[in-house]
Amino acid sequence: MAPRNAAWTVLVLLAALTAPDRVSADDALATALEFCNVTASDVAPELRSSLDFVGPLRTVAIPGAEVGYHRFGNTTTGRPPLVLVAGLGSTMSFWSAELLESLAEDQEVIIFDNRGMGYTKDFTTKPLTVPLMANDTLAFVEALELGVKPNLLGLSLGGFIATASAGLHGEHYNKVVIVSGSAGSPESEAPSLQAQQVFSDPNATELDQLNTSFPLQFPVAEAACRRFIDPDSAVYDTYNGTTFGRQALAILDYFYVETDVWDAVPGIDNDLLLVGGEDDIVVPIQSLRAIAERVPAPWLVVFKEAGHAAMNQYLPTFLQILDTFLSFSTDV
Repeated sequence: MAPRNAAWTVLVLLAALTAPDRVSADDALATALEFCNVTASDVAPELRSSLDFVGPLRTVAIPGAEVGYHRFGNTTTGRPPLVLVAGLGSTMSFWSAELLESLAEDQEVIIFDNRGMGYTKDFTTKPLTVPLMANDTLAFVEALELGVKPNLLGLSLGGFIATASAGLHGEHYNKVVIVSGSAGSPESEAPSLQAQQVFSDPNATELDQLNTSFPLQFPVAEAACRRFIDPDSAVYDTYNGTTFGRQALAILDYFYVETDVWDAVPGIDNDLLLVGGEDDIVVPIQSLRAIAERVPAPWLVVFKEAGHAAMNQYLPTFLQILDTFLSFSTDV
């Protein structure tokens, strides 16, 4: 049965790619500044010199692309490297220094930009799909010649890619962490109309966008504003609007056309940690529950009064859970 909102979703996503006029940046920002009770001078402070821990930018070739990445952290603990996969329109700069510094204490950490985003060059013009981006992730991991199966963590679109990686290429990974992710197909609940409207509206304010990640009807304003005021980026990176559009169309295909990943979920043998927010309007929590119901012994963590940015909203708790999961052995 066709999903009820498929045609509408096509229209709003295409509108997002072609909308000619937007409100001024100052006007869009003002509402969020007022909500957070700050001024523009308080937002996005300079990067700290201590962020040199991520090391130099590196590149490696994969079919049809050149991937930009950073590789850093503790290589003496015996834990496999942890590869992080970013979300829609995001680059390596999305990952906060607090998150990366904490992760780097216990393992080597590898962050990279997806095809056509940030420092990763795309030498093709073919449409992006989630399985294609999972293929890219595998090609990138293999090009690094790690010598061990890495752990994989993906957030949002990165969570879709991590799910596809586990379903289609699971034998190449150790443990897989899916944060605010989905297995796609019409069987999964698609992003809500509210979220789609914000993503597609050229007049959406910073506050509207903030509300898609943090459910501001709950007392989470402090966490939301802290993330808004200081993203705490560990690296500088560049945004590509064209690639954002290609990724958005890949998500549309993933929920309304693509079924390969959904069909592959029951065959996943990797240990899975599924993390999401109970009030996520971007990727409703039903998507993670649907994965959990179709694989053996998953870890499912649902944060109450949390949205798409549940990981950021409850970062210390998330890090504790992640460390426990990565340390836990199922060997008897």
